Amino acid sequence: GVGCSRGTSAETIESLIRQTLAAHRLSFHSVHTLASITLKQDEPGLLQVAERFGWQLQFYEATALNRVPVARPSEVAYRVTGAYAVSQPAAILAAGGGPLLVEKVKNNQVTLSVALRTYEGEEKTCMSSCSSGTAAGTRKAARNTGKW
Repeated sequence: GVGCSRGTSAETIESLIRQTLAAHRLSFHSVHTLASITLKQDEPGLLQVAERFGWQLQFYEATALNRVPVARPSEVAYRVTGAYAVSQPAAILAAGGGPLLVEKVKNNQVTLSVALRTYEGEEKTCMSSCSSGTAAGTRKAARNTGKW
């Protein structure tokens, strides 16, 4: 799941994704989908990152994101987006309810969360980045094997 400020560059988003995955020993190749709030469906940096790496995009309405419990809801996020959190619930929803592997990482422009997904009988890794992102890959691949 990914959340980001308006006008955040693709490079800034990609950088946090790469740093976060490396810090948690997850393969960049395991990313499948970036998920976020519908307010970001026209965000150039987010769209460019997804296109550059062939990742799917999934967007959720604030009401759907607000139905997912999060540890620390944000009044600031709510005032800006109508959602108490973006990256965490977007990652969980994109992962089909999977648990978070990375609760929330952020820099001054991007918030990222990563969730685990079960897909077609296999465990997958689902990442949420910049409050709108999801990644999926086999668990083995997610652990720095570099293989899909």
